[in-house]
Amino acid sequence: MPVFWLLSRRSFHPQWMMTLLFALSVYFLLKDKQQFGRNFWFAVGAIGGAVAIKIQGVIILPLLILYIIQGLFFKFNISSLITKSLLTLKSLSVVALAYVLGNPHVLHPLGRIAVAHNFRMGMRLDARNIAKGNVSTFYQTLENDVLLQFFPLV
Repeated sequence: MPVFWLLSRRSFHPQWMMTLLFALSVYFLLKDKQQFGRNFWFAVGAIGGAVAIKIQGVIILPLLILYIIQGLFFKFNISSLITKSLLTLKSLSVVALAYVLGNPHVLHPLGRIAVAHNFRMGMRLDARNIAKGNVSTFYQTLENDVLLQFFPLV
């Protein structure tokens, strides 16, 4: 059994799926080579999936936006600015749609309140733990979750 299954047996940790989708999006963006064809839209779909799985997936959106507008840095004209702006809006719309499809409870007002509350509480908890120095290392997690559970001291 892989180690990440042992370490996350108590709760669901979607980081590995989000990371896989990040890697796929970078792969498809590299394969696209500024053609904005099928591979570009596969990358946008992978980013949308990463955001739908875990909201922290928005950290890759600047990469997508820079990929779209990078041609403007070398050759600027108004028509390409309009085209790139529309492409950016379409891409962000696909990502937002993927988030809503993956999390339909955000369509209801109570669901939006719950998501906002959980997000704020998670940020406060993370900030408190980091400020107190309560960040566990891989070896502490390994010791607490694997060694003590599967090989208890006799």
